[in-house]
Amino acid sequence: MRKENLSYCMEHPEYSIIIPIYNSEKELSRCINSVLNQTYKNFELFLVDDGSTDNSLQICNKFQKMDSRIKVIHKTNGGVSSARNVALDKAVGKYIVFIDSDDFVDKDMLRIFQSTDADLVIEGFCDYNGNEVTKILTNSNEKWNLCTDEDIIKFLKNGGSVFVWCKKYKKDIIEKYHLRFREDMKYSEDMIFNNDYILHANTVVNIEWVGYFHCQYVKPTLSASVKKDSFVKRNRWRKIAYKQYEGHEAIQCIYAKQLLYYAEKEMAELCKSKRKFSQKVKDISEIVYDNFFQSCILKYPNEISSRTRWLCRHKLIKLLVLNFSH
Repeated sequence: MRKENLSYCMEHPEYSIIIPIYNSEKELSRCINSVLNQTYKNFELFLVDDGSTDNSLQICNKFQKMDSRIKVIHKTNGGVSSARNVALDKAVGKYIVFIDSDDFVDKDMLRIFQSTDADLVIEGFCDYNGNEVTKILTNSNEKWNLCTDEDIIKFLKNGGSVFVWCKKYKKDIIEKYHLRFREDMKYSEDMIFNNDYILHANTVVNIEWVGYFHCQYVKPTLSASVKKDSFVKRNRWRKIAYKQYEGHEAIQCIYAKQLLYYAEKEMAELCKSKRKFSQKVKDISEIVYDNFFQSCILKYPNEISSRTRWLCRHKLIKLLVLNFSH
């Protein structure tokens, strides 16, 4: 790239690409190179080191010396949400793109994004295990407006709210409505950010093209650590999502029904586990006494079995344990 063109990209970037980084030294260079190799060149790249204890920061600094479009931010560890928020505060691009540091992207990702100016553009992605693509997830080319609850439900059912990567966001929507990631959330922060965003977006476009490689083999799974948390903590995001859609009862219904389904399933699993009886009582009490759980039972009583519903409403915890144990 000629120097004058690079200078223009620095002053007027079309895209702000944000990569939060924590101890990603093994895959980080591949990720950064996949961005620098883009056929569409007009972008700024934020490498946000979130207090890494390995050589991630040194790798970031090395790349910054090679390409003036790169901006390195080093901060104390605060989690992926805080890392993304720091970059959002500094981004000046018209569009925002998020990439995870152990993933990588196709060289034409930005060029394909340029094909439409919808409020939200979603490309397909694939799972990659280090040697081969194991699964391809993409929808057919599709465009729709988020004007009704039915439109938003369709978006949610298509899995559009699960991740922030493989998407193109408009910076002016993010800034106009002061959208940021919840830094107090341990997981599912992507869903909550996307919910906030689509409540202010009008047009969504799905592109039937795979441009994002989601590398599962290098990621420490959240399931083990998440399972250590209580059911109420693990499902707190559903309560937040329910509140986000205040005034949209059809959408709220989805989250409430999900909560009741998984709560009953969790109670059954707890009771059939090898835990002590006293521990089962304690774990199920936390579910039953949760205000959001009780409000969901009242509003959607048919989404949980009649016996479980009656025992939960009357907070008969020991009888619940005995009921599920048989």
